Amino acid sequence: MLRDVVHGWRALRRTPGFTILTVLTLALGLGATVTMFSAVSASFLKPLPVPDEARVVKIYETSPRNTRIRVALPNALDWSAGTRAFDALGAYLARGPINVANGERADRAALTSVTRPFFAALGVAPIRGRVFEPADAVVGAPPVVVISHQLWQRLYNGRDDVLQQVLLIDGGRVPIVGVMPDGFDFPFGTEVWSPIEREDGWASRTAHNVDVVARLAATATYDSGARDVDALLEAIGRAEPAVAKEDHGISVVPLREDLLGPQSSMILIGLGAVLCVLLVSCVNVANLMLARAVSRETETGIRVALGAGQRAIVRGVLVEGLILAAAGAALGMALAFWSLGLVSRLTPASVTGGEALTVDWRVLALTIAATVISGLVCAALPALRASRVDARDALAAGARSLAASPRRAMNVLVAVEVALAFVLLFGAGLLARSFAGLDRTSPGFRMDDLLLAEISIGFLESSRYQQPERRRDFFMRLETALDEVSAIRSIGLAALPPGGFSSNGGMLVEGRTQPERDIHFRLVGGDYFSVLHIPIRRGRAFTHFDAAEQPQVAVVNEELVRRVFPDVDPIGQRISMNGMDGGTGVATIVGVVGDVRHRGPALPAVPEAYFSYRQRPRRTHSMTLIVDSSLSVADTASLIRDRVRAIDPLLPPEFSTMAERMAVYVEPARYRASLIGSLAGLALALAIVGITGVVSYGVARRRHEIGIRIALGATPGAISRLVVRGGMMPVAIGGLVGTLAALGLARSLSTFLYEVDTADPFTLFAVGAALLLAGAVASYVPARRAARLTPQETLRPSR
Repeated sequence: MLRDVVHGWRALRRTPGFTILTVLTLALGLGATVTMFSAVSASFLKPLPVPDEARVVKIYETSPRNTRIRVALPNALDWSAGTRAFDALGAYLARGPINVANGERADRAALTSVTRPFFAALGVAPIRGRVFEPADAVVGAPPVVVISHQLWQRLYNGRDDVLQQVLLIDGGRVPIVGVMPDGFDFPFGTEVWSPIEREDGWASRTAHNVDVVARLAATATYDSGARDVDALLEAIGRAEPAVAKEDHGISVVPLREDLLGPQSSMILIGLGAVLCVLLVSCVNVANLMLARAVSRETETGIRVALGAGQRAIVRGVLVEGLILAAAGAALGMALAFWSLGLVSRLTPASVTGGEALTVDWRVLALTIAATVISGLVCAALPALRASRVDARDALAAGARSLAASPRRAMNVLVAVEVALAFVLLFGAGLLARSFAGLDRTSPGFRMDDLLLAEISIGFLESSRYQQPERRRDFFMRLETALDEVSAIRSIGLAALPPGGFSSNGGMLVEGRTQPERDIHFRLVGGDYFSVLHIPIRRGRAFTHFDAAEQPQVAVVNEELVRRVFPDVDPIGQRISMNGMDGGTGVATIVGVVGDVRHRGPALPAVPEAYFSYRQRPRRTHSMTLIVDSSLSVADTASLIRDRVRAIDPLLPPEFSTMAERMAVYVEPARYRASLIGSLAGLALALAIVGITGVVSYGVARRRHEIGIRIALGATPGAISRLVVRGGMMPVAIGGLVGTLAALGLARSLSTFLYEVDTADPFTLFAVGAALLLAGAVASYVPARRAARLTPQETLRPSR
């Protein structure tokens, strides 16, 4: 074997052109594979920061229209007390960023409110102190929090006496009772946890606000867990018929699957795509090695004549393939390390967990396996060819006649790589068209030159803004302060700005007995509709005269009018949505505005009712300023920060632009199109190289035939057409096979497509035309060379 390695290395050094082209081809395929393996490792192989993660699940309610519905807190508490299939079942509500301080330094941190079994369900214990006890969940008990390891280091420099410290939240002093382990931040990014049972206003069984996480018992399964909780849900319905819902069920989902969401399918599709690219690389190298094996048949014949056995001949070819694969893997690994940073930035955080992609031992193991397999695949046909060499035939004159050449096998390989390239190009085309359509779709509001400033206050009872009236007064003062600045053209406020999800529930129209279902609730203020350029279709928008002491008013969108008031003038109608924010009262509709795709451009507008935060201030824990200013983004942010600090120095705003917020909905589509598109482009380039190589080999093998044709009067144009026609035949066959395969496999992309059919004829035609053109160009280069040959060059006796 060592002699084979030395001999193979020397043989490859004697043909540097072949060796360099082969190594580069394999490096591109293996480098892309390493990069994709890294994403797979980060998503599926990297363990979650919870022990025995296979037993940790998310629990959802289901209905005929929704496969995953969040849970009402009272239901979750009853399930936790009554379940037998789960060792622990906890609920949580991600609140978003809050204002924290240690007395000297102010900061922002994400808050999640949880039930007591939450940490037990995840199987994670604090490294210092404790988690919540029953006394912490009693209404009126002193508030306490558990903090993350990261916040402990950032605000308290890892002090040992952290449990004797207090965390200032909106100016209120909250004792720290525990610190979680390093790396634990569930749900993603959380740094502060507080008890949720202690809060009032969560007693409704129709308010589906919390997520549920649970740990399966040792003898339970996903199905038995779902049946257990479903039985508890039915018992709740029997005890409280008013909240019973027909056809509702339970879905139990592994935690990892829930965290990845639809991106898990995209990663698997990307893995399939990169393996196609690797296969195209192997096919190309197999073609090159097959041509090289034919050119070395005389050498092989001499070795056979000198006593070399068939096994030694085959082993030598396989060793050469492994040497080339190893060199390609080394270069591919270097390319992967170079590209991982870029790919990490393009990959959604749901895939990477917010961390950069790295090459770990799993990726290295998979890369080694891919390298060995690639080397063997590339050398399989050449080894088979070499094993059949007969010494007498190889040494006889004319042994390299056309009949003995492996052109048929090479053409088959070209057809295979063209088919693979067609599949990738078609998928990339569908995703690119989908992204372009998504990017062009107007969400119904202005996105350019708007600055957002998010301010969170009053989440916890200890906050100075725990009373809704104090929160309303703060934002009214801020409105007034900014209205006095001439550089600010207009401002709006929203509890959930565009790009955020809104609450939905029942809306009762005065005079009707049945409420309208799935009506969305939005809380706004200032010149919200004006600053976003949302058109007023009828009536008016909110004004400063719609104060707290005035009768409540509402503005609705056109979709709500179409559904609820198709034949009635909505202006003057009186509606109530008391369950949405715990508020009371009937509001009069005073305006109708245009539809807005708040949930992203891919989803249609929903029926929405807007209310003024001045009249319904309960849900003002987090409000976002939407600012249109003549100043730069930096200057506007500085101005807003100063105005907020003048009112309360402990409330740091968090800034972003409207374009950045809405990019969250477009970036996944861009990522998918970029991923598959780059792999498809690589496969196309490799296919062109393969076609050129096969046609060039065919020209070299047919030099005598071409010389005879020229001597008999064939024109250069006829020779060119002959060569191009021969090169296009496997391209056409591969394109036909690829079309059938692409139409079948495109169904896996259906969930990622926007206004594009999986059998889109335009994409099908464009990809077919592109491949035919690429095949023609690849064939034309050797065809021109063949057309320039002379009979003297081709018919001269070899020496």
